[in-house]
Amino acid sequence: MMAREDPTALQALANDLTSDDGFYASRLDSNQRNTLLNRVLGAQGRLEAKAETEANRRNTVAGRAIEQYERQVATGVPAPAEVMLDWGNNVAGTPYETEFQQIQKGELEVQQVMQLPPPEQRTYLQELKAKQQAEGATVADQGAREPPREGDRAAPDAAARLPVGVLRQQHRHSGGAARPQRPQPPAGSRTCRARSVSA
Repeated sequence: MMAREDPTALQALANDLTSDDGFYASRLDSNQRNTLLNRVLGAQGRLEAKAETEANRRNTVAGRAIEQYERQVATGVPAPAEVMLDWGNNVAGTPYETEFQQIQKGELEVQQVMQLPPPEQRTYLQELKAKQQAEGATVADQGAREPPREGDRAAPDAAARLPVGVLRQQHRHSGGAARPQRPQPPAGSRTCRARSVSA
């Protein structure tokens, strides 16, 4: 069947086999049309399952790219250009693409905050906390810790943890889409709804 890898051609063939005025209505009897229609439906089902599997694979890769990007932003060090390009390619055309773009917008703000002296970082976090209290925030949003106070012993990881809550709150209130659910594997084989041709 030449059209077995072309969803549009398969649908057109199915229509020709089932419509009263279809191309095969007067050329094949009902048994012949049903036999051919079953082959078409089977091919459609296989294409749908293949497309779903590929979409799930791409979503998994894209979700991993988002997690890696968030961890990178949390360090305060920009990712190399080639890494950013890879992440962008991985999320392109997936439900994660919008989130990736929102993180890009928030990354500059995060880096600017991390360059501030500890007292100004603390002020920023206090203002963010007040905003969270007013607008609501998840546990993850509240995960940023206060930077060290002047005179405190060095705590390098405190500054590194700063962007996590900031970034997520920035993303949520800048119009970013909700993070999609992790894709589930296809539940068994998917087939088109069976149709038959009456005599």
